[in-house]
Amino acid sequence: MLSKFKSVLACLVILCIGLNCYGQNMLVKDVKLPKDASDVTYNKSRGDVRFKISMDMKAAGEFFKAELTKDQWTKPKKDNLQKSFWVQTFSKQGKTLEVRTENAAGGCEVRLTPTGLLWDEDFAPLVKDIPLPPDASETKYDDFFESIEFQHTLTTKELSDFYAQKLDSKVWSPSGEDTLSERSASLKRISGTATLSITISTSDQQRKVRIKTKGMSWDEIKKSNEMAEKKKEASKSAPSATASTKNTAPPRIAKPAKGIDKLEKLVSKCTLTMDGVAIELKEITAYEVISYGKWNTHVIATAVPLKQEALLALLKSNTPEQDWDQKWKLPSPFVKLVLDEADKPDSMQLVANNVPGSESDRQLQGEAIVENGRARGTVAMPKGSFFKHNFSVDFTFDVNLLSKDAAPQSLIANSPKLENKGTIVMAGRKVALPNVVAYQREQGSEKVTCVLLTEKALDTSKIKASLVKSGEVEMSVVGFQPQIEFTINASDEIQSVNFYCDGASLSMSGMDKLDSTIQTEADRVRGTTKLRVAEDFFGKKIEFQASFDTKLLNSGIKKGSK
Repeated sequence: MLSKFKSVLACLVILCIGLNCYGQNMLVKDVKLPKDASDVTYNKSRGDVRFKISMDMKAAGEFFKAELTKDQWTKPKKDNLQKSFWVQTFSKQGKTLEVRTENAAGGCEVRLTPTGLLWDEDFAPLVKDIPLPPDASETKYDDFFESIEFQHTLTTKELSDFYAQKLDSKVWSPSGEDTLSERSASLKRISGTATLSITISTSDQQRKVRIKTKGMSWDEIKKSNEMAEKKKEASKSAPSATASTKNTAPPRIAKPAKGIDKLEKLVSKCTLTMDGVAIELKEITAYEVISYGKWNTHVIATAVPLKQEALLALLKSNTPEQDWDQKWKLPSPFVKLVLDEADKPDSMQLVANNVPGSESDRQLQGEAIVENGRARGTVAMPKGSFFKHNFSVDFTFDVNLLSKDAAPQSLIANSPKLENKGTIVMAGRKVALPNVVAYQREQGSEKVTCVLLTEKALDTSKIKASLVKSGEVEMSVVGFQPQIEFTINASDEIQSVNFYCDGASLSMSGMDKLDSTIQTEADRVRGTTKLRVAEDFFGKKIEFQASFDTKLLNSGIKKGSK
């Protein structure tokens, strides 16, 4: 709803909380190279730096040994010194740098392979943060040509205004080369060495938008595209992906009985340690699922009870896990252990503090038994690392498998009613927000819940009419009054906060600075949230907190219905 603000406000500022501050982390580009290094290439996707130098491989190796030792790097293991090449490994503050020098015509070739150091691309704007207008169709992220394409029914000017307003002015600067006509437009934005070139053209009453990027990070999009391609290829060959067998369960393999009923009951517990801080995940759930034509068992550890309605619907339909997409998500922090059809630990994934991690069966330690509707075992993930974070997991479980025919567990039906109230404090001025409405809307392929708190009461009949018309609450219904809007994802996590106060429209992302407990179930949304520490906003301190417990206004009604 607040995303439709026009730039008629006296002050429009985007406040982004949770920016990555790299502090004293080491940069790949700060590794000193010899002065006469030529043909230098920095390639993050390849994971190395390569160049040529006129000195021989021994002299080049001595150069790096001297420079890195001077910079307090040490050698954790022996060198690999051969007649034609020399490989040295250096270590510092948990980072490593492998230096390989090899004789070649006219000198030697050098390859530096860093681990844990930051690349220039790590500071580049993320492609996934480029906004797309609601209801965009035929959207395509082309990671080869590094471009985004989609179609839309908005006018050329409306699309131009969307990007002029939505691209964060703290990140993107206008190039002064924008053009606009009735049927086409061109916009260019610059952020350091990164550029965005947006072209809009008209065809058959639709606008085609192409966003060409340069110098931006496509890593996450590439991984997503690769995963989608793997799923597509697997679905062609897996029995569960054919039209006749898509919802048919594959046969289970025969397993020898291990007498699980005679084994003592284990105490279920999971400790996820991230960067030395232990996180206790007390909620343990296990279920069987079809994945690429085979039965797997998932054992999930979470901090809060799992919402079961969407999960049970997927299990009951025999929809293969690779086709779940975003229909069900795990709330962070979590640990997911995957057991293969023979009950062997296959993999483990985790998320904590917005940091993901994973490990394959090669590194997992322990064993498990799945028998007679019960999953029992002890599995550990030794200390691993992801980027600059270290993690380990100790997981013991002994729980009944969740039956796909079970009724969803009610999590908040008997929870006490919370008071509806909110507060914004800006520069010492406190504004009360006693009025609350909640509704659901589509955000891409997901459905999110929005909770709106306002200073003045709203006409619910107008809100419902707006929801029927457009699927969200239009700005004209709410007006320019003090307000906060929370966007909550399917895992009951706050994705973003938008609020308006004293002539300023502020958007906040990076929810690590919030203390929140949110629960949604059926048509009820309930929770509390507050900013842990007051934020400085151009010399003004900002605080807010909210409590809400209400029903969704558009429960049971659809966009466009009459």
